[in-house]
Amino acid sequence: MFNWMLLLIGCDDHLIDHGDDAEGPRCVGACDEIAPTARFARLTTAQWERAVQDLLSLDGPTGLSEGFIGDPLSDGFDNNAMSLSIGPERWSDHQRAAEILSEQVVHDPHLYGQVVPQDPRPDEPGVDWSETIEAESPRASATTGARFNGGYNLWSRGTLVATFDLPQDGTYLVSARVWADQAGPELASATLGVDGAVLLTTDVTAIASPSAEIIEVAVELGAGSHTVSVGFLNDFYNAYTGEDRNLLVDWLAVEGVGSVLGPSSAGPAEARAWIETFGLRAHRRPLSDDEIASYQGLFELGPELVGSGDDFADGVQLVLSAMLQSPYFLYRTELSDAPLPDGSIPLDGYEIASRLSFALWNTMPDAELFDAVADGALDTEAGVRAIAEEMISDPRA
Repeated sequence: MFNWMLLLIGCDDHLIDHGDDAEGPRCVGACDEIAPTARFARLTTAQWERAVQDLLSLDGPTGLSEGFIGDPLSDGFDNNAMSLSIGPERWSDHQRAAEILSEQVVHDPHLYGQVVPQDPRPDEPGVDWSETIEAESPRASATTGARFNGGYNLWSRGTLVATFDLPQDGTYLVSARVWADQAGPELASATLGVDGAVLLTTDVTAIASPSAEIIEVAVELGAGSHTVSVGFLNDFYNAYTGEDRNLLVDWLAVEGVGSVLGPSSAGPAEARAWIETFGLRAHRRPLSDDEIASYQGLFELGPELVGSGDDFADGVQLVLSAMLQSPYFLYRTELSDAPLPDGSIPLDGYEIASRLSFALWNTMPDAELFDAVADGALDTEAGVRAIAEEMISDPRA
């Protein structure tokens, strides 16, 4: 059983039954040896979802991958590294998800404490209030389009606006539920704004109400009346084919954030410690000195580029978004390049851990597996065998 599982880890995804006398299924082509593999294997959609959940210590899947372009099938498999690539649309999916997740972390004190233990903070009370305005209701008005049963259709470039009366100063989550009639060479592009200022611009991938997506942004607002707007930027219509791009809006909402981060006493030392610790898990290997310096430089730009007034959290948000978009997170990379006399290139402990983890658990290594690498437990064939046997018996396998 164990040898068969290890062989599958190196298999090129083609299996064949060699008859009743055979020991078990084998890889087509070169089954007595580990098949050549891609050194940069993109995570499948399922692997991305599970890796994000584990990396950020979330209670469940994010659901963000539901809008991703599907993984291509190759001979019945969706995890053939040679078939998995990242085109412009897939890259946009990952970028959007990274921005949403990084913002979610810094606006959820409990989640922030799990992701950034180097910056412990007390929770402060927020705003216990929310309101949703249906897009087709009289409280919403638009510069173009029409109401329909279930929403509002912005059928040309324009804006839908609703007014909210906020009870107190505080941090609010502004959101809208949208989908699109897609047409032409681009996805529908939408904006989300408050009081006439655009706070978010994003492509809308959803094409039907059941799979509509929620666009949202957190913002500090004072008590009183504020307008929330959804804009449609890139109308398209082909009179010959009838293709028509529209943005459809279900509702607009404002929700007070129940608790917020208290003041921070963390500084550059804590920032570096977080970058090294979290970066090891995100990249699934220790960061190089150059990578640490690069992320530190990005962290220092947080107050300028995010500008929430919380300098440390701004740095975390910027670096976290970058790490979630890094090829070293989105791909399972194998960078070892020192060949043995026979020409083969052995993997280091972190690369072996990632290969085992994604093959057996379909997700990133956990803390115990990272500790095993640091202790040298994967430096020998016997060590790899022992760890793999433990992983196979784990419920995640």
